[in-house]
Formats: sequence, C-alpha cells, structure tokens
Amino acid sequence: MLRGGLLPDRRAYTAADSRLRPAHALRLFDAILHHLRRAPDSSSASFALPDTAAFNAALSACADAGDCRRFRQLFNEMRSWPGAAPDALTYSIAIKMCACAGRRDLVARVLERILSSGLAPCATTFHSLVAAYVGFGDIPTAERIVQAMRDGRSDACLLLRHVAVEGNKEKGIAIVVDEHSDVLEDIVGPRPEEGTEAPLLSRTYPPNSRVYTTLMKGYMNAGRVDDVVSMARAMRREGETMPASRPDHVTYTTVVLTLVAACDMERVHAVLDEMARAGVPASRVTYNVLIKGYCQQLQMSRARELLEEMTTDADIEADVVTYNTLIDGCVLMDDTAGALALFNEMRTRGVAPSTPDEELLDALADVCVRGAFFKKALEIVACMEENGIAPNKTKYKKIYIEMHSRMFTSKHASQARQDRRRERKRAEEAFKFWLGLPNSYYGSEWRIGPLVGDEGGDDDDQLE
Repeated sequence: MLRGGLLPDRRAYTAADSRLRPAHALRLFDAILHHLRRAPDSSSASFALPDTAAFNAALSACADAGDCRRFRQLFNEMRSWPGAAPDALTYSIAIKMCACAGRRDLVARVLERILSSGLAPCATTFHSLVAAYVGFGDIPTAERIVQAMRDGRSDACLLLRHVAVEGNKEKGIAIVVDEHSDVLEDIVGPRPEEGTEAPLLSRTYPPNSRVYTTLMKGYMNAGRVDDVVSMARAMRREGETMPASRPDHVTYTTVVLTLVAACDMERVHAVLDEMARAGVPASRVTYNVLIKGYCQQLQMSRARELLEEMTTDADIEADVVTYNTLIDGCVLMDDTAGALALFNEMRTRGVAPSTPDEELLDALADVCVRGAFFKKALEIVACMEENGIAPNKTKYKKIYIEMHSRMFTSKHASQARQDRRRERKRAEEAFKFWLGLPNSYYGSEWRIGPLVGDEGGDDDDQLE
C-alpha cells in the first residue's frame, strides 16, 4: 500500500504492529510516519494519523527490543501528533521499558508520574509493576504490591518510594543496567524530594487473575512449588466472591508447568481434574506442557495417549511444538522409527511449519543418523541448508563414528539383501562425504572401515 501511494487506516497498522516482531513493527511504524510527513494534505489522511494506541504498539515494540533511545524518541514525538497524548497504558509500557533496562529505581517512580500527569492508573499499570519486580527476581516487593492491592490501600506511591530507596545489593539482586537507560529519566520525571507527601490513589485496584498469575510465575522461577499450588487454591476461594480473581487457563497452565518442572506428575492429574470441575478447558499450551513432562519422564505411551486425547476428545489440533516435543522424546528413548513415524504423521495432518523449525529438523537428523537412515538424514540436512539453518556437522560426525564406523561387515547374506544393502551403503558414503569423513568418493589411508565390497547390517525395517 505504501509503495502504491496508499495510506493504511491507523487501526490496520496498529494491529499489524502489535503482532509483528519488534524490529519489523518499528520499521513499519517508521515507514508510516515517513509517508504521513510527506503527505501534501494531512487533513485528507486523517484516518491514517497515528493515535495513542498506535504509538503504544510501537512503544511496546521498543520495550520488547530493549531500545531505550528509540523509546524516548517516540514518547517525545507523541505530542506532535493530534490525538496521540500519552495515557495510563503508555506509562504502563514505560514500566516495562524501565524493567527491561534494569532500572529498578525508575520503575518505582512511574506511578507518581501517572498521577502528576492528571491520569488515573489502570489495571495494566499494577500488573506491569508486579511483572517488573518478578522479572527482577524481587519476589518480596511483588508480594507487597499484591498485598496492598488486596487490602485496598491508597498509599501505593509511598510503598514504592520505600522500594526505590532499597538498593539492589541489599535485596541480594543482581541486575544488568542498560548503558542508555539514562534517557528514560525524562519520561519518569525527577526523583521525589525528601519530606514531600506521596500522592494517594483515588480508588482501589483489587488484583485480578493476571496479577496473581504473574506472581505465581515468580514463585515458579524461584522453584517454590508449594507456593504456586497454594496461590491457585487461594485464587479459587477468592474467585467465589470476586470473579476477576478466578483462575483461568493461563493460571492452570502455570501450575502444570511448575509441577512438570518438579517431576510431580501425580499432582498434575489433580490440576487437570480441577480444571474440568471449574469448567476451564485445557489449551494447546497446557497439553504441550503435559506431553513434554511425560517425554522427559520417558513415559512415551502416556505422552501419545495425551496426543490422542488432545486431538480427539478436546478437538485441539496438534502443532509443530507438540510433534517436536514427541520427537525429542523418541530421541531420548533412542526410538528412531517412532520419530520418523511422528514426522510422517505430522506431514499427513498438514501441521508441518511453513518455515522449517530448526529444533525439529535437528532432532530428526539426529535420530536418522543414530538409526543409520542416511538417505533420510541427507534429505533433512539438505532441507536445513536450503533454509539457512546450519547443521551441526560436528555432532553428527561424532555420532557416526561412535555408532556406525564398523557397519556393513557381514558376508553371510542373500544376494537380494546384499543388493538392498549396497543401496543403503551408497547413501552412507554420500553422508560420510558430506561429513568430511573418508569415503568411497575420496579414499584415504586412514579409512575407518571396509567399503562397498563387504556389506553388513539390515535395513528391512527402514522407514522410507
């Protein structure tokens, strides 16, 4: 549209910005602003002028990219466009930017800046505050904020002033500070003078499921399994009177992920039963986490049962993550045939990724080399190279030498079987050529084993 001289509606490019990767989102937003500045009559293109939501999407991309200077530039530019003044969500994104930059002191001052600007904080503001301190690993401060929200306190700014005074070393927190983070101080505002009264909130902000789940993720990262389970239980009780606090599928998935990481699969089943009783259906992410847990426990039969339950009973289509997890499980079990069967099933169901997945292809190449499926391994390697994925040649070479350097040595086989083995041997020699090992194409005095003349092994059960 831009190359054709057409300007998209602000809602269209805002939606695109919110879904693109940060670098692509910022490139698109820059192009939009560039064309708008060059437009001869901006009034006729009023539908394309960026509003606060458009700038918020771009600022969020800056925060995700960790680009402090670009964030400040866009923030300062907002007021030069009509209808694009910063709002409470803008400052909530500023909290995320300060957190990404490692500026724990600035995070604590954003709430006062919101109030001094004549704005009312939103629920996202407090969610961003909790998420910031969880990201810093400062769980006690996150707990204090959540407790203040539960108590309906209006002096959250005073609480955050005390937090800002506390140093990272005193809290036992190691934070890497961005070297360009000083530019954010103009956005946050000056440090409050000692003795000045902290502003009060005009209303209360009770915690919702997003806030509780974020704190729960902090417990999960700290390995506090019992606290995660207790938090979910408390949310269920509180949800009876406050529906906004009721656990959702993200909450339950966090609990499942925590229990899977702790290898506590028995309690995972209890969580699934609780989800069913609460009427919260398990999502694809929930099933993928469960499948990964069973694969790590080498319970592949149970993992396959979950795949069947997911696709049949829950009517949820498996994605590339699902199959990648199962294939990794087959690799752990040294089940080459199972991995290739899953790959074929994946293609049959039409869930193969449009962009090849590096981890999936690497896992498939791994099992093919281990299982001596050299022709299939070469096909996968070629696919990786065609799509700019560098195969780990050193790893495959090590696997080959350890497992297959003495293949094809049997002289007691039927002619038909020897003919089939010759075809397989040719594939092996081609794979050795790609690895850079001695092969029949280029011989060497340090040849590992016999060449085509003495074949052995069996490929009757190979999957084509």
